Amino acid sequence: MATPTSIINVLKSRKKFKIVHEGLYILFDSGSSDSMIKMKYVSHLKLHKMHKTIRYETMAGPCMSRIQCKVSFTLADFSPSSVINHKFQVDEESTDGNIGYDAIFGRNILTELGLILNFEDQNVSWNAGMGM
Repeated sequence: MATPTSIINVLKSRKKFKIVHEGLYILFDSGSSDSMIKMKYVSHLKLHKMHKTIRYETMAGPCMSRIQCKVSFTLADFSPSSVINHKFQVDEESTDGNIGYDAIFGRNILTELGLILNFEDQNVSWNAGMGM
């Protein structure tokens, strides 16, 4: 199941946080094992080229990734002051059609953060009681 949702702000460095990209739209996707972000939002970060290409099947068609990067960001709808660091696969496509959102949060980050997707109430909650 997928839930279109929230906004994240990508930060520039880990020591002195400065918002570089603000208002990215993310998809909380419990059907995706990994998390992805578009290259245009992380090109200023240290990118790690992997030895093999990973292929993902998406609703928009196949997507390939051979680059990972660690991204520092905030979840503006939940706690704008909490900085989160997570490793993302990078969508290298220059067009906006590939992953369909600015970023996708897959099960890896949903589990790590303890985000709860409640389809009955149609909300997302994080940290016991902080929901949207």
